[in-house]
Amino acid sequence: MKSIFTSTIAAFCLLLASAAIAETRYVQDQLEITMRTGESTRNSIIRMLASGDRVDLLESNPDSGYSKIRTSDGTEGWVLTRFLMSEPAARQQLASLRIRAATLREEQGRLETELEGVRNENENLRTQLSDMEGRYRQASRELAEIRRAAADVLAVNENNKQLSQQIIDVRQELDAMNAEAEMMRRNTTRSWFMTGAGVAFGGLLLGLLIPRLRWRKNSSWGSL
Repeated sequence: MKSIFTSTIAAFCLLLASAAIAETRYVQDQLEITMRTGESTRNSIIRMLASGDRVDLLESNPDSGYSKIRTSDGTEGWVLTRFLMSEPAARQQLASLRIRAATLREEQGRLETELEGVRNENENLRTQLSDMEGRYRQASRELAEIRRAAADVLAVNENNKQLSQQIIDVRQELDAMNAEAEMMRRNTTRSWFMTGAGVAFGGLLLGLLIPRLRWRKNSSWGSL
């Protein structure tokens, strides 16, 4: 019982060791090759391996030309070393390349779609930029017109101020002339009133003096 357990442990360790040093190999680009129990054609065939099958290389014997391999399901056996390759078979590589090419075409299509989207977005941005530039130029022209209008308004306001001041000055002159004319009219009226009064007083005085002068004259004549 102990010897069986020891043998099992040894076989397990050997299996681990062989797994640790195993290298990846591919069945050569043939239709099928035989996997045998030993290193000669006298050994029985375990199974047939198809071209492109992936196997693990456990060991190689240059003298016999055979290599020990393990398949993906764990089956171990011997095959001719010349039927093994370190790279996948050409058909398998071609299939991988085709898959890769299809993936690249899909990627290219996606990138072309993104590029078209970027181009459209760029065109939209160019259109928006052109529209913004047009609105900026229009706003600049309107601002220049507003500034000119504001300058005209300021000039008109200044002219209005000057005209208002001139009107005030003229009104003041008119008021002064009216006051002077009113004063002259009053002085003239007073002068005429004084003249009239003087004439009336002179007439009254003459009216009083003339009768006396006549009476004195008559008296002097009577005394003669």
